[in-house]
Amino acid sequence: VESVITGSIRDIREFTGTVYPIYQYIVAPKVSGRVTTIRKRIGDFVRSGETVAKIDDAEYQQAVLEAEANLKIAQASLAESKSQFELATQERERVRSLQEKGIASSSELDTAEMNYSAQESRYKLAQAQVEQREAALKSAQIRLSYTVLQATEKGFIGERFVDEGALLSPNSPVMSVIGLDSVIVRTTIIERDYGLINNGQEAEI
Repeated sequence: VESVITGSIRDIREFTGTVYPIYQYIVAPKVSGRVTTIRKRIGDFVRSGETVAKIDDAEYQQAVLEAEANLKIAQASLAESKSQFELATQERERVRSLQEKGIASSSELDTAEMNYSAQESRYKLAQAQVEQREAALKSAQIRLSYTVLQATEKGFIGERFVDEGALLSPNSPVMSVIGLDSVIVRTTIIERDYGLINNGQEAEI
């Protein structure tokens, strides 16, 4: 026999579900090459911007050296063209001055004008070639930077798809990184329990 008392009754429901990371991404190279270093294993923590793997960069370093050499050649050609253009400009002004004084003939002025125009075109072409070589060097440097694979956001290594020595093509997955500072729990609730669920209601996971 026991005394009758009043109190609250807890109605507990248990559901099964799946835990998802708040974000997940794949680390993959933008260029092809052989993997020389992988610094992280499954479960390791990575910081944002941390290097997680490297690809053999000898070929890409060579491309940068070649682009630098081509740029130096173009710059030397530009310097020569600039010098020739300045001489042609001075010669044109000199002939113009002489013609005004009646010393130089019209044909001499025409020749000076033609030489000036030709040297101006060569100078502009040399300038364009320097710009082209600078762009090629920048492109080679960018491709070289792609041989270092970095984590874009902090998290934990979820999967490793390759090992050191593997030959990769562009966009081949190397590893996945998952963010676990926050997680999403997804579950299914049957219709008869809909009325027991409220927005902001706490649940124990």
